[in-house]
Amino acid sequence: AWMSDAAELGHEEAKAWLDDYYFDDDANVQPALGNRTKQEDQNPFANYNPKNSSFENAFKDGNNNSHFSMLVNDTNTELYDILDSGIKQLKENGTLDKLIEEDLNAYITSDPAPAELPKFDGAKTYKIAVTGDKPPMDFVAADGKAAGFNVALLTEITNIAQVNFEIVQIDSGARSTSLASGAVDAVFWVLPDSCILCGEMISNAPEGTLVTESYFSDSPVLLTLK
Repeated sequence: AWMSDAAELGHEEAKAWLDDYYFDDDANVQPALGNRTKQEDQNPFANYNPKNSSFENAFKDGNNNSHFSMLVNDTNTELYDILDSGIKQLKENGTLDKLIEEDLNAYITSDPAPAELPKFDGAKTYKIAVTGDKPPMDFVAADGKAAGFNVALLTEITNIAQVNFEIVQIDSGARSTSLASGAVDAVFWVLPDSCILCGEMISNAPEGTLVTESYFSDSPVLLTLK
């Protein structure tokens, strides 16, 4: 997902990666996966040998983590301070580790339950975007209500800062435009350590934004079918 984000923002190396290692619309093939056509139902990794791929070292090195953070416009330093300091405080007092251990692990066996954020009379309200495209972190239940780890995180930050967060559901591809237009005040974002293939750092955060402290990191794995 972050590679697509970077490509959409004009990063040439990310675009080249998608052109070379995803489906080539002109040739209707996917070079990295053994020239499998889009219409084939066969195992896409049937002719794929990780030992002959530049993916092998990237995954083996373990330095291609995805870091979950939040983005705000660089003009909104007030909200940035609320979110960034809130995440740091939750790290320092152990609450974040507890959320990961209890809430996140619980989502392995059951869907997150919809949650209502606390409300404080007279407090300022900020609009926070969710997409539902990264469960159980960013999750929207069948009834349309936001849930998951990100909502649990916002609940804790709300209680610290005594401000109100209003959840706004948007399409995943509209996060940067919604933030830039002011339709929302903050979005959840995933940043990479580096480009998996080129080994260089890719900043996929849009220009004019501030990135908060990361509140969770995840390592990729490469799965193949038998």
